[in-house]
Amino acid sequence: MNAAHGGEIGGPNAWDGYATAACCEAGIEAQKSGEKVAVKLNPKPALYS
Repeated sequence: MNAAHGGEIGGPNAWDGYATAACCEAGIEAQKSGEKVAVKLNPKPALYS
């Protein structure tokens, strides 16, 4: 809401959605294997920095 008051756009972006999907994928793999699974992300594009 602070972003809206400042005339800016805030909140999640496409990178956040990608990261969430990667976390979910790792979670499903961990459930199936019973082992810890690392979340694998590509390098974050400068656009999202």
